[in-house]
Amino acid sequence: MYLASFNRWWFAIGVGSYFIHWFLDNLDGTLARTRGLTSERGFFLDLFLDALGYSALFLGTAFSSYSVRFPLVALLILVLLRELLMLHWMLLRQRFVMPVIGPSELPAIVLVLVVLTAFWPRNLVRVGNVGFGWFDAAASLTAIAYAIDVAVSAVRLYHSLDPPTAAPG
Repeated sequence: MYLASFNRWWFAIGVGSYFIHWFLDNLDGTLARTRGLTSERGFFLDLFLDALGYSALFLGTAFSSYSVRFPLVALLILVLLRELLMLHWMLLRQRFVMPVIGPSELPAIVLVLVVLTAFWPRNLVRVGNVGFGWFDAAASLTAIAYAIDVAVSAVRLYHSLDPPTAAPG
């Protein structure tokens, strides 16, 4: 995504690469569950490589000439916090609680943003000397949704946990 700063055709390569990752990630998990070949290593690799992929996607876009860094970096932090919270749900409550905008929706959102940016690379709005493009607008709105989702889910998990017990005596 960063290379799109130099030539917009890199958007196509970036999105194509992300879709390949997304497809293979879903195929791998589905095949492993269907065949009963799940493992702790597979679980670790799935979540770790998802976080690595999110980081590459968001940071590459954040440092391109098509975006302002703050909204995308803030969203990356929230996405990683949501991943951590999801792990806490699994560990403490044996429940898989997906975010409002999950890994299945992300490729579609990125594709739409790339198409919009390819056809309208100019800023949508300026705030002072800073111009905000499609990625910035989407990241800002998605960050708000993720912040609310993280807060609500964290409070729900906290209230579902056993309160501390008083020490005897």
